[in-house]
Amino acid sequence: MTSAVSIPNKKPPFEVLTCRRWASPAGELLLAARNGKLILCDWAEGMHREEITRKFLNARIRFVEAPACSIDEADPVVKQAVEELSAYFRGDLQTFTVPVEIFGTDFEKRVREALRQIPFGALASYAEVAAAAGSPAAARAVGRAVGLNPVSIIIPCHRVVGTNGKLTGYGGGLAAKTMLLGIEGHPELGADD
Repeated sequence: MTSAVSIPNKKPPFEVLTCRRWASPAGELLLAARNGKLILCDWAEGMHREEITRKFLNARIRFVEAPACSIDEADPVVKQAVEELSAYFRGDLQTFTVPVEIFGTDFEKRVREALRQIPFGALASYAEVAAAAGSPAAARAVGRAVGLNPVSIIIPCHRVVGTNGKLTGYGGGLAAKTMLLGIEGHPELGADD
C-alpha cells in the first residue's frame, strides 16, 4: 500500500505595500513605492486596474490603501512622484526623474523601457515600440504590454498611437490621454478622432 505524500505549500508571504490616492487633473491615481522606487502609478478607475492588480498578486505583492492623509506623510518616492506629476500637469516638467521599478515579464520590461525612450512631445506607433523592444513582429503583444503598464504617465504609454496616428485605447480613458497629449503639444488629437 502506498501512502500519499503531503507537500507543504512553500509560497512566500505577500509583500504588502501602502498605496496613496492622488487626484490628478486627468483623474485619480494610485501610487506606491518599494525599495526606493515607484512601482505603481495607475488610474484608480482604469480599464486595466483589475488585471494589473492580479499581475502583482501573482508576484506576491498586495496593495493596501493608506488612510486619508496628506501626501506630505507619504513615502518620499511617492511624494517626489506627486511633486513631479504636479509640475508636469502645470506644464513645468518634461522629464521625470523619480526612480521607477520596471515590473512585469521580461517582454513587458523591454516594452516599458522602449516607452521610456519616447521623448516628451513625441508619438510612436505600436509597431515602432515593438521594433524598439526587439520584437518587430509583436505589435499586438506590445499593445497588451502597453495597456498593462502599472506606472502610467511616468512610463509614457499615452504617447503610443495607432499606425495611422489616431488615438487608441488608454487605461485612464481617452479623455485623460487627450489631456496628456495636449500638455505635450498635440491638442489636435482629440477623443473624437
